[in-house]
Amino acid sequence: MRLAVRTLMALGLAGAIVMSLAGPTSAHANLLRSDPAASALLDQAPAAVTMTFSEPPDPSLSIVHVLDVDAAQVEAGPAEGVPGRGNQLRIALPADLPDGVYTVSWRVVSEADGHATAGAFSFGVNVAPGTVVAPSVPVPATPSPSVGSVVGKLLLYVGLALSFAAAVVGLLAFGGNVPERKRVLRFAAAAAVVGGVTMLLSERATLGVSMSDLLSSATGTDYLWLLGGVTFAGITALDAARRSDRTSLVVAGGGAAAAMLIRAMGGHAAAAATPAVQIGLQWLHFMAASVWMGGLALTFLWLRARRRSEGSVPTAEVQAYSSLAGYALAVVLVTGVLRATQEVGGLSKLFDLFRGSYGTTLDVKVGLVLVLIGLGAFNRYRSIPRMDTRTGLLRRVMAIELVGAIGVFSLTGMLTGLAPRPPLTPPAPPPARVTLTGSDFATTMKVSLVVAPGTAGPNAFDVDVTDFDSGAPLDATDVSLRFEPVGIAGVGASTLDLMHHGDRWMGNGSQVSIAGVWTITVVVQTASAGTEISLTLVTALPDQAITVSTAAGQPDIYTVRYPDGEQIQLYNDPGTPGTDELHLTAFDADGVELPLKSAVMVAVAPDGTASSVPTRRFSAGHFVGDLTLTTGTWTFFVQAAARDGRVLVASFEQTI
Repeated sequence: MRLAVRTLMALGLAGAIVMSLAGPTSAHANLLRSDPAASALLDQAPAAVTMTFSEPPDPSLSIVHVLDVDAAQVEAGPAEGVPGRGNQLRIALPADLPDGVYTVSWRVVSEADGHATAGAFSFGVNVAPGTVVAPSVPVPATPSPSVGSVVGKLLLYVGLALSFAAAVVGLLAFGGNVPERKRVLRFAAAAAVVGGVTMLLSERATLGVSMSDLLSSATGTDYLWLLGGVTFAGITALDAARRSDRTSLVVAGGGAAAAMLIRAMGGHAAAAATPAVQIGLQWLHFMAASVWMGGLALTFLWLRARRRSEGSVPTAEVQAYSSLAGYALAVVLVTGVLRATQEVGGLSKLFDLFRGSYGTTLDVKVGLVLVLIGLGAFNRYRSIPRMDTRTGLLRRVMAIELVGAIGVFSLTGMLTGLAPRPPLTPPAPPPARVTLTGSDFATTMKVSLVVAPGTAGPNAFDVDVTDFDSGAPLDATDVSLRFEPVGIAGVGASTLDLMHHGDRWMGNGSQVSIAGVWTITVVVQTASAGTEISLTLVTALPDQAITVSTAAGQPDIYTVRYPDGEQIQLYNDPGTPGTDELHLTAFDADGVELPLKSAVMVAVAPDGTASSVPTRRFSAGHFVGDLTLTTGTWTFFVQAAARDGRVLVASFEQTI
């Protein structure tokens, strides 16, 4: 019966410990909502973008940019805090913000714990749904815990735990004695101070800011308080190391407890709805864990010291620590459950944490703690009652526990740098794609080629081969693609073999390696013959800032503006069916003609046929190409290489 009761108690305690482990590390400054909202379509441009986070962001260390379709920054100033709303950042936009799609790219640092989170979302101004795809812009990544950060936290936790345990366990279990007092307290002082300094240096490296900028921020102030606390704790520990009285132990324990309180005040608990309560719970959690694990190290040293010096077994002291550790474990349990419940928003959401890198790390830590509980229970109910004059088994099990305790502290250091839930990720826009269709000359088969995203670089290719008349899937034995750039000298043809998936043929490759016009020939092999069908791809470009000037009796002029101020003017003269001249003129940011080294022009006829347009130089920055236009909608692609190395590409459509 007693064994059954103990087993049930152990299982209940283990389950509660699982919940408690999630508590101290479950928050980051995650994006909760924004105005404009992600993927919002607005009738008029907003005056600012306001973002609300789960924790107060530090404006001095946070970075927010609003980018247009050319990835140029358009915000009117840096992000600032919103008065009276500590969880919000606001970034102003210019009053004359033009219509288009805009991407908000952000990386914020939490004032609560100094952790950085990042992400991006887009919104549109006077754009039709589905007609404009948000540009692909670099999204800052949420940094993972660095080695320096984890090592610094490990040293901090171990140092403070030893100092606090020396006072509590030394006074309550060991009669005022601390085994190897000088070495233990000197090591504890050094570990805590070095850990605090290492955490500060790692924070600066992770955020990529100067030390002066970091220390002048709210996050830096928290670190200064922490360094002050661990320095005080270190001084009191060193003082206790050179004395043998109880008073100095009490002072050292108080110094460690004060540093633990400062650490709790600079963590996630400070961002809770009831910060005083949550900071108190976190503080108790830290102190109780220190008594449990720090006391374990001291008890191991006590056993070794007594065995060497007296040859006797300190049965009473070990039993006193075992009882004290049981009470400490109960406090860890209660405070951990309360902290976990507050952090995750209720017990029902607790097991949502078991996913991703945070969940994996938490799983490992849970398993390790359960092992420690099992080993502790084994010692309490088996090794200690039987130790008498034999402590070998007890010391071996305790040595394993110490290794596990170091692992728990290390995993805690990792967990404090991981977000249990990723930042808010708005729904991704539909993937960009270009669909090309064609048939063979004999009109026996039809192909449909989907190129995604249809830009220069890696693409996915999806080919559907059907019977021309019935539309039924055609039984092909092999399908491949041949790629040839139009108008770009020195680039040879390349091929891609496709794999058969159901009724379609698919493949991935980077054969479309240059922005421009490409002839993609679909080579279809059947049991009886091989067929080639040529298609024309005009690679998608980032949405261009393009304007069209029209005047009676004059050709339409298409002006493309670039983020650095350069311009290209394009027009067909006279812009009517028959013989025409395609003009290209480049200008720098000051409106002066930009000297060009070369220019490429490609015209895609209404029937999809692409052809290179021979060019001749008209002036330093002006090229002209001769071509014959027919009625219909034409697509023109140009690439201008400036003498200073800049390359400007553009495309436009014109109905003739």
